[in-house]
Amino acid sequence: MKMDTIRRNADDTKKKLISAAREILAEEGYIAISENKICEQAGVTRGALRYHFPAGRYDLLNELIPQLFQQIPASHTQDCKSRLLELILFMQQQPVENPLVLIMEIWQATFADKDLRESVEKVLEQRFQVFFNVNTLEEIPEEIMPYRFMFWGAILSLQYHKNNNNGLQTIIDFMKAH
Repeated sequence: MKMDTIRRNADDTKKKLISAAREILAEEGYIAISENKICEQAGVTRGALRYHFPAGRYDLLNELIPQLFQQIPASHTQDCKSRLLELILFMQQQPVENPLVLIMEIWQATFADKDLRESVEKVLEQRFQVFFNVNTLEEIPEEIMPYRFMFWGAILSLQYHKNNNNGLQTIIDFMKAH
């Protein structure tokens, strides 16, 4: 009985840490994610963070990314352009704390943070399958490139203009017409 309580408390602590990191990432971006801030937001000690995530925020984000991937709707098509349109429609329907935006925030941070890049590199490789229904970047058809740029632009727009997702409708209309 006591072990069940301990295990349940440990699971709750881990969930609180992941939730805190997600909230900070959504509200302030990767630059604001510090172990102290995560612990303060979660209401736990730094020791608890290191117990669950020995490499700190790097291990924590490595566990958060697959959870974000799971929140992205499954594809209804094998066509890359149609898939991108599905994802942009999803962003329009869920503009707040959108998992695509949070994944992009982490991915962008990997360019400046070598330790983060090494920690999340393998899990981020899944993005090609989740986003484009292909296994590698090289498998994306060349003619999809303009739509990929629109997709990334839509993510960046939502990332920096959280309260105004009107630009997404322009992208959706363009993609449907072309």
